[in-house]
Amino acid sequence: MRMISWLPFLGLHGIFNQSLMALGFIDKPLAFLLFSDFAVIVASVHLFTLFMIVPVFNAMVRIDPAVIEAASRRRLMH
Repeated sequence: MRMISWLPFLGLHGIFNQSLMALGFIDKPLAFLLFSDFAVIVASVHLFTLFMIVPVFNAMVRIDPAVIEAASRRRLMH
């Protein structure tokens, strides 16, 4: 579902192309936005961001509050 949701946004008559044309940046829709390396990268970043954030968040939650307090005190001393 998350990958299919990019079709209405990046398509020839999608939101992004229509916005660029309404603002006068382009005269005709950009065809390379969909079914290209650019689209694969954008969709992959969107898909895998969740898999990156959750492990980092879990690791940061497990940090002992005393360690954070000690680090903040050390920073204030210098």
